[in-house]
Amino acid sequence: MEGKVRLVPYTPLWEEYFAIESQRMYAATSCYVKEIRHIGSTAIPGIYAKPIIDIMAGLETLETLNPCRNILITLGYTYEGEQFIPGWHFFKKSIGEFTTHHLHVVEWGSQYWHDHILFHDYLCRHRELAEAYEKLKLELSAKYANDRKSYTRDKTDFIVKVTEMARMVRQQSGSDN
Repeated sequence: MEGKVRLVPYTPLWEEYFAIESQRMYAATSCYVKEIRHIGSTAIPGIYAKPIIDIMAGLETLETLNPCRNILITLGYTYEGEQFIPGWHFFKKSIGEFTTHHLHVVEWGSQYWHDHILFHDYLCRHRELAEAYEKLKLELSAKYANDRKSYTRDKTDFIVKVTEMARMVRQQSGSDN
């Protein structure tokens, strides 16, 4: 439901749901989309998450957004706009009143693209940070059970710090470890 924050234990089914949806999406949009990635908490094994699959699609260029958007709409997505983040186009897919997918469409190779991959990969490689993120999310979901906007806002500092840490490690070592 919109506005509610409900976290559930990790399930490997999320990877399967992503695989099915990304194959379906790529089959329809491959002339525009360079890469599709599973992002967000459902992509981090073992941690609690909202049961909504976050997908990031990287377009060759944002100039192809309009024809790609039309295809995504035929696949059941609703276009929500840029949401005050230039270059980030948000879509969602629902079944009845339940949102099942969030789709982040950005230019492949953009800062947004790289930051989301850095955050995801760093948490997957550093279990203690993934557990700290899970703990924060559980605390915030209890505090903001009916206020998704505040829940999301209060996760931002953690996400920014981990992304910056991952970026520094990558720059220092030439890898993402």
